[in-house]
Amino acid sequence: LLVKNLFDFICSYLQSWISHRLTTDAVVRLMHHLLTMDMAFYDKRKMGDIVTRVTQNTQALGSTARLTLDFLQHPPMILLLTVWALYLNWKLFMIALAGVVLAILPVLWLTRKIYKQASKARVGQGEISQSILEDLYGLRTVQAYEAVDAEKGNFARKCEKLFGHTMKQRRSRALQGPLSEIVLGFGIAGVLLVGALQVMRGEMSFEDFFIFQVTIGMLYSPVKKVLTMAGELAEWVPSAEAAF
Repeated sequence: LLVKNLFDFICSYLQSWISHRLTTDAVVRLMHHLLTMDMAFYDKRKMGDIVTRVTQNTQALGSTARLTLDFLQHPPMILLLTVWALYLNWKLFMIALAGVVLAILPVLWLTRKIYKQASKARVGQGEISQSILEDLYGLRTVQAYEAVDAEKGNFARKCEKLFGHTMKQRRSRALQGPLSEIVLGFGIAGVLLVGALQVMRGEMSFEDFFIFQVTIGMLYSPVKKVLTMAGELAEWVPSAEAAF
């Protein structure tokens, strides 16, 4: 138990260190790069989008790195349990595998939707940052021309647009868990049904069937985590990409 807790602490600390180190280095390198660009570069781009890339997008880069490191912890366990399940009963394993394959399909569909909405949300964040900079730097002009109400309305519309993209993204994320649980449940039900028939026919002992059930339960746990983390990565990747 002591060794396990020590290992968990080391892994958690290393993940945090790599994530924050990557974020810090990305901010420094990006800022150094921006300082070397000529004015023609800035004439073609909105300052709000640049600020968003330096701040929020580099933070997303660190989150993406942390999720990727966490993601890589699960494949070895999945591979080990897969080999053990195949050894116990390859026929039942194929039924369980069918449940995993069917669960992947809706997750991939939702992941693409999350990525698309996250990309739109990133653009919306840049537009909001641009509006804040323009309104505050030009506040005297806005007030002098009595354009405060117009700027309020414009800013509110941009915020509502961002809200719409964010909620579509969250809706897809919220659907991932329940959908994968339901589809994987069909796989477990199939394993229970066919396994029970094999036990009744004497093709498999009850003890082996019980061990197989436990193995599949242990296998499905990291699989569900991987499927869920795919949606989390899809949320952060667009901003991480935009940082460069």
